[in-house]
This record gives sequence, C-alpha cells and structure tokens, in this order.
Amino acid sequence: MNIILQKWNEFWFSPFNPLCVSVFRIFLGVEMFIFYIANFPNWERFYAADGIISLTNGEALRMSWWSIFSHTEGFIPIKIFWLVGLLSTILFTLGWKTRLATILLYIIQTSMNCRDWYVVNGEDHIFRMLLFYSCFAPLNYCLSIDSFLKEKKLKKLGLNLVTELPSIWPIRAMQINIALIYLVNIPNKLTDDFAWLNGEAIYWSMANSFWGGRLNPLWFAAYDSLLSKFASYGTLIIEGLFPYLVWFKRTKMFCVVSLALLHLGIAFMIPNVTFFTLSMVCAFWVFVPPSVILKRWNSPFASINRIHFLSKARTI
Repeated sequence: MNIILQKWNEFWFSPFNPLCVSVFRIFLGVEMFIFYIANFPNWERFYAADGIISLTNGEALRMSWWSIFSHTEGFIPIKIFWLVGLLSTILFTLGWKTRLATILLYIIQTSMNCRDWYVVNGEDHIFRMLLFYSCFAPLNYCLSIDSFLKEKKLKKLGLNLVTELPSIWPIRAMQINIALIYLVNIPNKLTDDFAWLNGEAIYWSMANSFWGGRLNPLWFAAYDSLLSKFASYGTLIIEGLFPYLVWFKRTKMFCVVSLALLHLGIAFMIPNVTFFTLSMVCAFWVFVPPSVILKRWNSPFASINRIHFLSKARTI
C-alpha cells in the first residue's frame, strides 16, 4: 500500500523540469496569435449579436450565459475582445504577465465556444482545454520575460535565485486529457465509419471536395486502395498506441514524434483542419523530456534564465 501511495505521489506531485512546458507555451502562443489574425475578418460576423446568431432563432445561444460577449453586449464592442485576445497571445508567447494572459485567453476562448456553436471547430475545444490547465501550470518558469525580470529583481536586491521546482500535477492533468482524446477517438472511428475498417478512410478524405484538395485521390485508390489502406491503418495504429505507450521512457519519444508527424501530414493534406491538427502538435510538447532539448541545444539554452538549475530535476 505504501508503494502505491508513493508512486501516486510521485506521478502527481513530484517536482519537475518545466523547460518543455515553456516551449509548449511559445508554440501554442504563436499558433493562437495566427488564429486571432485569421479570425479578424469574420469576428463580428461570428460573434456579434447581429451576426450569424441572429439568424438561428436563439438555438446558437443556448450556452451563451457562459460567454462574456453576452453579458457585455451593448456597452463593450465585440472587437474589443478580439484586440484583448490578440494582445494576450503576444504576452502569453513572450511569457510576460503570463498567468493574467492565460486567464484572459481562457475566458475569451470559452466565450467564443459558448457564443456561437455553428462556428466551433476542433481547435476551439483544444485551445480551451489547453488554456484551462495552463492557468495552473508553471508556463513562465523559464524562457519568459517573467522569469528574467524576477531574476533581475532578486540580483538587484542581493538575493539568491530561488531554484525550487514546480509540482507536476497540472501537466499530468493536461497529459491525461490529451491521451484521452485518442483513447476515445479510436473506438469512435471504428464504430462510426466503416471506411476505417476497410482501409478507405483516407481515400474518401482526399476525394471529398471539402476535406481534400492537395493530393490526387486516385493515388489512394490505385492498386486496390493500397496507399489508402497503408495510411488509414497506420493512422489507427499510431493513434491507438499513443495513450498507452507515451507514459514509458523507452517508447515516449517514438509515440510523440510519430503522432506529431502524422498531424503535420494531415495539416498538409487536409487544409481545413490545419489549426486543429497543429494545436495537437503544440500539445505534444508537454510529453517531451527536457533532456531532448538540452542534449541538442545545451549551449544556447543553458544561459537563459533558470534552465541551468534544472538538469537534475525529474523529467516529465
């Protein structure tokens, strides 16, 4: 029993090296910045009271109580929230006032999701999930303006830099949620679409005028759909193994790299899911051991903020 409790506490509450979590913050922040830029032309059309939701007989407003857009309607222009969101992505990426920027982004993303269900896509859910856990995570511990200013302030006061490492529990919660996406996704694919069972799923994706467009679908139909079967079954294998093998040191990087390459391939082949699939690639950084970065880029990273204190910390 004591061993079980010890393993439980180590899994959830042990100190850890937050280097890759900070890298995750930078990648996610850059993607969300581009996301807000891409949303600018349609922001009022999607979220304003006289936009799409005015044509839905109130159906799209069922969850609008959770949207700050509804509570500020009439005295705060809707585009103010776009501007706040865009500025927050910059602060989030740079790691300046990181906690405040994260909370603001979470509130705005939740408001977007609950304001208009007709424009909610996969990336909206992933952004919201990642931002929720990020509100509790040590995203600014290193590679951030916050940590630089804190270190500078301590040196000015003649105090030593505190090297206490953060607890891993918010990252564990984020990791489990990411793994659950694939754990639930595989049974849904196999039961909802027979094309995954016969290997034709990727062919039909390429042949669809909405999802496809970059590769010739005939390539995937040739030789009894050989390429489609390889891609379809390969996708099932990679996604199916991820939630089980990503927790083990020997298989962790294989799972992370293979699934990241899969999502990058999807982003190339299926342009209409680019934001979603890249948001998943950003999320995989929370699984990457810090040693992967430090072994390859030790010299440039070792001199930034607190990273040189982290080499002996527990890995993710």
